[in-house]
Amino acid sequence: MAFPRPVSGSGLNQLTGDVTAGPGSGSQVATLAAVTTAQTVGDATHYPVITTDTKGRVTGAVATAVPSGALTSYAAVIAADIPVPLSTPTTILTTPALAIGTWLVTAIVQFQTLSTNTAVGAGGDIYPSVATGTMTFSGVVADGSIAQVTAVQFVQPLTINFLAVVTASGTINIVCEAGVVANVRAASPSYGRAGATGYTAVKIA
Repeated sequence: MAFPRPVSGSGLNQLTGDVTAGPGSGSQVATLAAVTTAQTVGDATHYPVITTDTKGRVTGAVATAVPSGALTSYAAVIAADIPVPLSTPTTILTTPALAIGTWLVTAIVQFQTLSTNTAVGAGGDIYPSVATGTMTFSGVVADGSIAQVTAVQFVQPLTINFLAVVTASGTINIVCEAGVVANVRAASPSYGRAGATGYTAVKIA
């Protein structure tokens, strides 16, 4: 099989633009055009923010501090028992002022009935209420209806978990309402009550 002979002087002898080579004949070394300086960006406490051009080339990088990752949180327990009158909403805990953002709040209430009347329904709830500021709640589970009273000083912990979306900094009341005369109990190691009524609030966004 015969191949046509190349025409003298035809073909590429130089590359220009993003890749340069030559001029010259035969094999030539190709070089990428520089668009930035050689550099190392970032360390144990910084990450690089990279800029590219429309051709996908990195044209710049800036070191940016890594966030500390520390969470903003609050927690508290009651120091003494709090009486809760029959069917009377009673604030048992109040958070500090929560900053704008989304907060995950958990409240645990050690609830003790003081009635010996087993025929009395012991429905009880704990729930959040806006004290100051502006916010909305979601996912509230009022871990509700306490079981029928069967003995004096029946104790049952109740728990609620909810999200508070705060749009204007403010405080939250944790409210308890009972269907019988009751106390909300503080921790009392001398009586074997290691658990305490309290809350945690963690800013997650």
